[in-house]
Amino acid sequence: MEKLAFDRIIEGTFSADTFSVTEKTVFPPEAFVCQSGMVLRERFFYIVKGKIFFDDGTGQEKIFKTGDIVYLPYNVTYRSRWDTAENGKYLSVGFILRDENNSIISFSDSISLLLSDRKKEFLTLFSDLRKVWATGSYGYKLEMRSKFYEILYRLSVNAEYSSLKSSRNTVYRAIFYLENNYLSDVTASELADMINVKECMFRRAFKAEKGMSPVKYRNMLRLKKAYEMLSSGEYSVVETAISTNFDDPGYFSKLFKRQYGISPSECIPKQT
Repeated sequence: MEKLAFDRIIEGTFSADTFSVTEKTVFPPEAFVCQSGMVLRERFFYIVKGKIFFDDGTGQEKIFKTGDIVYLPYNVTYRSRWDTAENGKYLSVGFILRDENNSIISFSDSISLLLSDRKKEFLTLFSDLRKVWATGSYGYKLEMRSKFYEILYRLSVNAEYSSLKSSRNTVYRAIFYLENNYLSDVTASELADMINVKECMFRRAFKAEKGMSPVKYRNMLRLKKAYEMLSSGEYSVVETAISTNFDDPGYFSKLFKRQYGISPSECIPKQT
């Protein structure tokens, strides 16, 4: 599944407009051709039934099936066709999102799978939005906006979850690096760049795996090394603090006692 840029609406100011909702049953081999910019609307395309093929000129058809929600950018030319094995059916929500500069917000520059609605939760949302659109009763535009925002919110949460799940598979590279370079002052931002994810996402994935922040984990590793050094009886508290990259011996002692329940000096074996 392609990573989509939902952070543009989560982290910024935007407005939604130009709504339309279409529900249609398709009888193969009916085909459809869309030219880039033909209609100034992005689309969330819910496949209620059947299988559809999209040819966007990249040389490989994209195939989607029942329950898939597909993102169709307004500025992509494509040809679509339905599998002839059965009739097709879809629900399509057309919209335009604009940022504070009135520029159109797109989630991707290509036709993309948003999610596979296995539990049919989104089917209910799309169907409800269609009913409001078709009825056109008092205040329907406001109600449509409300229901559309709920769809948008749930899609963004799903995208974040999928990205986080993917980043958890790569976060071990950063953990491995940190475990082998814990005496360095590498930052969470640098670790995130190392595995090519956003810092906020990296922090969440890291905490999900280790139960603490990258800084706390690094300090834990440093304190573990400090415990070994002090227990050997070969190093003073100050020498140990400096060797484990704690510039402030007082801060080092505070963290050490918090982790081990004793002061660093108490860890040093008494001379007999």
